[in-house]
Amino acid sequence: MPLAFHVDYWDRLGWADRFASPRHTQRQHDMAGLARSRLVYTPQFLRNGSDWRSAKNPLDGNSATLSGVNIVLSLGDLPGAKLAIGGEISVPIANTAAEAWLALYENNLESQVRAGENSGKTLRHDYVVRRLIGPLVLSKEGRLSLRQQIALEADWKRADLGVVAFVQDKASGEILQALQRPACPGEPAQPRG
Repeated sequence: MPLAFHVDYWDRLGWADRFASPRHTQRQHDMAGLARSRLVYTPQFLRNGSDWRSAKNPLDGNSATLSGVNIVLSLGDLPGAKLAIGGEISVPIANTAAEAWLALYENNLESQVRAGENSGKTLRHDYVVRRLIGPLVLSKEGRLSLRQQIALEADWKRADLGVVAFVQDKASGEILQALQRPACPGEPAQPRG
């Protein structure tokens, strides 16, 4: 499952992307640095920390690594339009370069573009990162107990929200394990990786 980190460096063209964040721009540059590249562009797709172009590297389903990382993720409602995130992450103690992240995303979004090369178009977006939490600190035993509360913004559609917990190698950018869960009650978690 992809995550869309909207960047803000195109805002200077006269139309500001309401989903963009300077933190997402910094993350894109940081990931390029880990890959020893100075190249960032939009749209750029990263797969396991590396620039991915479908023509050169088709998704064949055979490239997942066995990381030994385990993620358990639970979601619940709290009073005052808050989402409670709970669970556990465990990482083999040998992997000291691992860091954990949480991303709250939203699907079924639209943008009416008023300037730039897409002026006059309606863009549709899914898996837009609305809140990024991390890196979260793992214990020296490689464990983390998830206990987060996220206040939901008034314009976020609860039925279209979901959470991804992922563990990333901070030295390479490789995603070691990820787990996605829709924020709607009754829907099962979807492991990835």
